Order: sequence, then C-alpha cells, then structure tokens
Amino acid sequence: MSHNTWIHKIARVTIVRPLAKTSVTPNQVTTARIIAGIGAALALACGNPEWSNYGALLFMLSMLLDRADGGLARMTGRTSPGGHTYDLIADAFC
Repeated sequence: MSHNTWIHKIARVTIVRPLAKTSVTPNQVTTARIIAGIGAALALACGNPEWSNYGALLFMLSMLLDRADGGLARMTGRTSPGGHTYDLIADAFC
C-alpha cells in the first residue's frame, strides 16, 4: 500500500511530524478521528447549509486523522495489532 498520496503527505506534515516527539499516541489520534467523524455526521444531518460546511470540514479532518494515526504509529515504532484493530473499527464506525 502506498503512503505517498497527497492526503498522506498532508497528514505527515501537519499532524504526524509535529506529534512524533510528543506523548500523543496513535490510539489517541484514532479517538480524535472518531470524535471528528461523529461531529461530521451530526453536522451534516442537520440539513442546514452552514452546518453542512462544518460537517464537510470535520469530515476532512477525520480523513486526515485517519491517515495520521498509522503514520504516527509507523514513525514512532508504536504499531500494534490492537492499534490496527482499533483503526479498522474506527474506519467502519466513521
């Protein structure tokens, strides 16, 4: 699987590298992804054009965070089968 798509590059520069030297874990990034995904769904469900814009932004954030959690895990050597499963659950949920 290629990790050189434009969304991976954006996530690497804006999220992964800044977090790599912090105590933030990949699973925390996955949790933030779920929160952004839920927020996107709620905002889009309102049916209001303004809230739809917020929903679209939250959806894009959720997508970036989805790319960032794995990137952070690989960059910091914190990959795990449990983290991979959590990511798959978050993917299905969002």
